[in-house]
Amino acid sequence: MIRWFPSRSARTHPLLGRRALVFALASVLCLSLALGIVYGREPVYRASASVLTVKPKAVDAPSATADPEHVMIQRRLLLGESLLGRLAIDLAEAGVASDVAALRARLAVEPIPETNLLELRAEGGDPERLAVIVNHWVRAYERLRAEQVSASAGRTTAELEEEQARLERRIESARAELETFAAEHDIVGIERAESRALAELEDLNDALGKARNREVEALARLRALDEAVARGERLIPREQQNDIARLQRYVERGRDRLDQLHARYTQAYIDRDPALRDLPGEQAALEQSLERALLVARITVRDEARQELEAARETVALLEDDLDRQQRAVQTFSRHFTTFEGLREGLDGLETRFAENAQRLAEIALRDFEQYPPIQVVEWAYAPSAPIRPDYARDLPIALAAALLAALFLTWLTDYLGERSGAPRVSYLGVRIEGGEDADGVRLVESAAPVPDDGAGQSAALEAPRARAAVIDLPRLPRLLEPAEIELLLRDVDTEVRGHCALLLSGVKPAELMLLDRDCFDPVAGTVSVPGAGRRELALAPGAWGWLEPLLDGLRRGIGPLAAERLDRALGKAAGASMLRERRGVDAQALWHSYLVYLAHQGAGFEWLQHRVGPLAPELRSALRKFMVAGQRGEAIDWVYPVLRD
Repeated sequence: MIRWFPSRSARTHPLLGRRALVFALASVLCLSLALGIVYGREPVYRASASVLTVKPKAVDAPSATADPEHVMIQRRLLLGESLLGRLAIDLAEAGVASDVAALRARLAVEPIPETNLLELRAEGGDPERLAVIVNHWVRAYERLRAEQVSASAGRTTAELEEEQARLERRIESARAELETFAAEHDIVGIERAESRALAELEDLNDALGKARNREVEALARLRALDEAVARGERLIPREQQNDIARLQRYVERGRDRLDQLHARYTQAYIDRDPALRDLPGEQAALEQSLERALLVARITVRDEARQELEAARETVALLEDDLDRQQRAVQTFSRHFTTFEGLREGLDGLETRFAENAQRLAEIALRDFEQYPPIQVVEWAYAPSAPIRPDYARDLPIALAAALLAALFLTWLTDYLGERSGAPRVSYLGVRIEGGEDADGVRLVESAAPVPDDGAGQSAALEAPRARAAVIDLPRLPRLLEPAEIELLLRDVDTEVRGHCALLLSGVKPAELMLLDRDCFDPVAGTVSVPGAGRRELALAPGAWGWLEPLLDGLRRGIGPLAAERLDRALGKAAGASMLRERRGVDAQALWHSYLVYLAHQGAGFEWLQHRVGPLAPELRSALRKFMVAGQRGEAIDWVYPVLRD
């Protein structure tokens, strides 16, 4: 007996009403819990006061620089056992009972960056009480600082007076040492320029400079005289110039007289005249005297220039020796003066320290620490009007959103667990066996879609007056897709994936897709050759070749078919975007299996199936054996899947 069950996609989902009820109950529960969490928390208030931890500055004084170390010390002091103990006593006297541990838990001190300010905080649920606690805390701190400063002032005064006595003794000793050292090393003043050694060194430098200038001048004069001699010029000392000039005049007058005689008389007459014949000899003697006088003058001038140069060089040498000795003396003096300056700086430091300590003692004596404590309360605490936490306005939307998400999750979880606990057993092959009519004592029941085995779905069918038969599930196979579902699916896939689907719906197994290349396709004959262990040649429907064009174009460009994982992901994505009622289990194996069942419905036997789809696994053959319609029709089988027809 063959019975067809309606498709699951055609039935109204039985859980829609239950989901709405579960969501409503979960929403009420989660919203109640969220509101309880938000408004069930006690409000926390904070009271705070600001305290300047250093002495308040005067009107005309600059602000004190930030001292992080001092601020951290005061922060530890504010939270110390001593001050908190005093605060507990003060609060008890004011009628606010609190122990040290409770105070430490609710009190906090926060430094203000880049300042000497501290913010004293107290947190709790009673605003009025918090303000009282913080203000008593500030007063207790003020008294403690005044006591500490007063005690520190007495201790500091004693230390300063003792240090002043030591400094006075050291100053006397340093002054005596400085004076003795200055006397021993001829240091007459506190300035370096006042030293006699430096003054002598400067005089020697000046004298050496002048001597070198004279040496240069003497050398230049000697060279000029040599050049004049080379040019034939006369060199006459100043003291001989008059004598040589007079002798030169005598020579010139004698030459003029001889010229006149030679003009008036002949040489023979001159030689016979006793008064005239001696004149040429006298003139020659006079000229020789002039030449000797000029030679002596030239020698004298050069000797004087040479002597002047030698004297200048000797002077330079002597001054250089004196300068070298004086420089060594100055170096020794410099070392002594450096020591002198060190002693003087030490003495100045002691005297400066002595004066500073005296100034500090005077300031301590004049300062009134009780009336003017070394802190300033910038702002006293007041009772806060609004809590610092929780932030109800912020937390409420968050809690409501979380409650709705939790309600949705609980609804999904309830639906999921309900489906798992009462989930129908599905035979994707589309067949289940009820007992009674075949050789094994059971009868076949065929379904065109997965058959749920829940009680609600079959109650009508089981109302017939017959005994309930045992149900035997066949081995679980890939999902069976109806032609209408495949048509909806293929609308949402791209052209490349559609070509792969055409091959799957023509008998090519998913594992055989990666074996195909462009030589396997013969568009002229309309066939595709499938390589591998199940080598065969499949005739494709004319409408399939239009779907294969993008795939063939990729094969021509060296791009192979999609891997099985990528193809399954693409089909799953398309199933999620399609209008299918059931979107799970859609993959390449499901398409190929749907084509296999399509052929089995027409009565194709295993021989025809293997000729078309390749070898079949034993478990698949076992599952299909009782599913097939009796009587194999062979050539009458329509091998083209409905969606591939023109």
